[in-house]
Amino acid sequence: MSELGQLLRRVRRRVKDQPIRVLIQDNPLVPADATISLRAGDAPRFRDSGLPCCFDDGTDELIITSAPADSTANTLAVDRGQDGTTATEHVQNMALLIRPRFTNAEILDRVTSIVETELYPHVWLAGESSLEYQASNEYYSPDVPDIEEVVYAYQLSGGFRYPLRVDFLSRSLADDANFENGAITLFDEPDATTIYYAYKARPTIGSLSGALENLTVMATVADMVMAEEASHVGGDTSAVQRRVEDGSRLRAGAVLWDRFEAARNQERIRLQSEEQERRGRVSGVGRVR
Repeated sequence: MSELGQLLRRVRRRVKDQPIRVLIQDNPLVPADATISLRAGDAPRFRDSGLPCCFDDGTDELIITSAPADSTANTLAVDRGQDGTTATEHVQNMALLIRPRFTNAEILDRVTSIVETELYPHVWLAGESSLEYQASNEYYSPDVPDIEEVVYAYQLSGGFRYPLRVDFLSRSLADDANFENGAITLFDEPDATTIYYAYKARPTIGSLSGALENLTVMATVADMVMAEEASHVGGDTSAVQRRVEDGSRLRAGAVLWDRFEAARNQERIRLQSEEQERRGRVSGVGRVR
């Protein structure tokens, strides 16, 4: 299970999306395959054509069954990469999700939106890295992607820590192939020793910390529940049920969103507190302890 697959699974659990799962037997299932091998006994689960299914591995591929499964050969004919998704290779014994409440593509779309628009600048990834001193160029290129701010920089020399003045241009402002992660300018280096710096980075799906992944799941679930309101009533639902349920998911989603914003605020406070503590340790020249 990839990390992205785990993230999607967490979202499904939170929205109680628990589709029937069968394990594919192809070793592997390649993009060109239009027939899936099933375990003996799983074919009766596919009695109809037109069933939407996706894979429990973090890929966005949606498939549609093109015929009922063959119970003798234990095979299933499918149309691959439907609704603009991409046919992808899947390993043997990967779970196939039958008629999920939300497709992988729908979840991935909302996760991507949340990570790109609802995390930074409210919360961020905090970290430290280093640069090797260079005498020939006043600009340094950090080795960490997605940096939005350099918080501080310092050198260790003769058993003392020396804070440095620092300027930073983000990747978009640096606009130079040699500075694909931005450009750091440092002043007043006391010697040619290693330079250490702390930064704030914009989170991406691939770089989420545990805390930011929790926030992403909360916000994604809230967004999905609210978005589902318009289409949540099925054709077999009674008029009484429709009146009772009308607006319920929108209200539930709004409550979840409020909880997400409160949790995001708490994480921001925690990050700010840690940053202030680190700044205090390097605010002036001092002996390294």
